[in-house]
Amino acid sequence: GGELVGHVALCFDVTPYHEGEGEMESAIGGVFPLLKQTRLIAVVLDPHGRVLFSNGSLCRLLRCGGAELMNAPLFERHLVGAQRDLLQRLYPDGKQATLFPGEFQTELLTSDQQSRHVFWHAVVWRDGSGRAQGTVLIGDDVTALREEEEQTSLYVKAFEATDHAIVVTNVQGTILSVNRAFTELTG
Repeated sequence: GGELVGHVALCFDVTPYHEGEGEMESAIGGVFPLLKQTRLIAVVLDPHGRVLFSNGSLCRLLRCGGAELMNAPLFERHLVGAQRDLLQRLYPDGKQATLFPGEFQTELLTSDQQSRHVFWHAVVWRDGSGRAQGTVLIGDDVTALREEEEQTSLYVKAFEATDHAIVVTNVQGTILSVNRAFTELTG
């Protein structure tokens, strides 16, 4: 129904990394088992946007096997043509943007050319000198939501475009909305 029912959080101890006693790769590696288990789409990209890890949710969304995705440039390969400007924002000159967005939305094409909308949350992981080593992305397939929004928009346009007067009320008879034709008819 759209109401907040909780949060999903992935946490890992980066203390050894900050103290120079551990490798970030091993710290990030501890997150992979958690990413495999989530129903959300989970993917880790290298600084060039190539897939280092993905869970089954991404494979199911794109309708392709994990082997096809490994080392593949995810957004370069699957973004719809109209979003090529987003690809340049995320990976200008083929390298991860310095200010990679924390949230963004994409329209991806599946292996059979179906459109899927994904809302992404991104966390850039960096080495000890601050250089980006890649990005952990958690995504949610919002295709059905987008389709509902488009359908609602179509209904609103029809509501306003008709020459028939329309009034919408609640159960108590309170007017919630009227269209242009109703306003013209009633003054």
